Amino acid sequence: LGFDEITPVIEYAGEWVTDGHDNPGITLPSEEARPSRNTLLFKLDLMPTDKLTITLGGAQNFSTDDHSHSIGLEYKPNYDLTFRAYWAWFDGKTDSPFGRWDRNDHIAFGVKRVF
Repeated sequence: LGFDEITPVIEYAGEWVTDGHDNPGITLPSEEARPSRNTLLFKLDLMPTDKLTITLGGAQNFSTDDHSHSIGLEYKPNYDLTFRAYWAWFDGKTDSPFGRWDRNDHIAFGVKRVF
C-alpha cells in the first residue's frame, strides 16, 4: 500500500442493562445523562513516511443519529520540529450530543519546537 504504518482502531461503546434498579431512594435514573451508550468510535492513523502522519477519526451515535468527524495532519521534518493541522466537524439534531456542537466546527494549527 505504500505506507510505513497503518493503525486502525474501531470501538463500540454500548450499554446493556441486565437488571433494573430497585432502590426506592433513586428518583431519576442516570441513563439519559450518560452519553455515547450506543456509539461507534473509530480512528485511523496513516503513516506514509516516518515524517508524516494522517489521522482520520470520528464517532457515530446510533441512538441519537448524530456524529463527529476529524482529520489531522502531523509533519515532523526532524526531531526538533513538528507541524500540526486538525479539522473537526459535528452534525445532528440540536438536542443531541454532537448536534449541539454543530456550530463549533473548527480548524487548529500548531507548531512544536523542542530545545
